[in-house]
Amino acid sequence: SLDYSMSNFEQTKARIHRVGQRMPCTYLYLVARGTVDEKVLAALESKADLARTLVDDYRSGKNPFAA
Repeated sequence: SLDYSMSNFEQTKARIHRVGQRMPCTYLYLVARGTVDEKVLAALESKADLARTLVDDYRSGKNPFAA
């Protein structure tokens, strides 16, 4: 079951891709259409996109909060 916590989501993936893991890992999310989990997964993906954008902007010297 998913929750809205990005850190829990990332920790779940980190447990699969652990120290010593040399083979590629694939993450599968079984989510039925029209369920709360579908909305939670969409929210988590949105949070991840925002975090990625902020970090990329910071690394490239842009101020992500400038108008």
